[in-house]
Amino acid sequence: KKNILTNVIINLNEKKAEIVALVDTGNSLKEPISQNPVIIVEFHAIKELLPKKVQDVFIANKELNLDLDTISNVMVEVNNEIKLRVIPFKSIGKEYGILLGFKPDKIIIDNERCEKKVKENVLIGIYNNKLSRDDNYMALLNPEILY
Repeated sequence: KKNILTNVIINLNEKKAEIVALVDTGNSLKEPISQNPVIIVEFHAIKELLPKKVQDVFIANKELNLDLDTISNVMVEVNNEIKLRVIPFKSIGKEYGILLGFKPDKIIIDNERCEKKVKENVLIGIYNNKLSRDDNYMALLNPEILY
């Protein structure tokens, strides 16, 4: 299991968040318009990167029942600070869902074997819950990003 965990540094607006991600072979999530791969990250792990209004939306909607009115309002309000994206997904037990996401300035994937910088073509999907039962990781990395 150690081999499938990697360190990821997410940079946005001169701030950074350092997290541990699980390379998830089951994560093939892509943003539908650009077809860019998505890293799913727990909200609390990247909270400080996000504008206060975006933070407030996630804090107020713990169950992640974000409706389209709430999403569109916050997207307009923070448009100068961050370009938010709506990322639809399907998962086991859930026919349809949406993640709010953003394009970071830069991502660095760093492990013992390599350091890879990804400057574009990657999106961050914000997940308002825990991904790991034992807190070993805070993100699910689409394996396509490593290649």
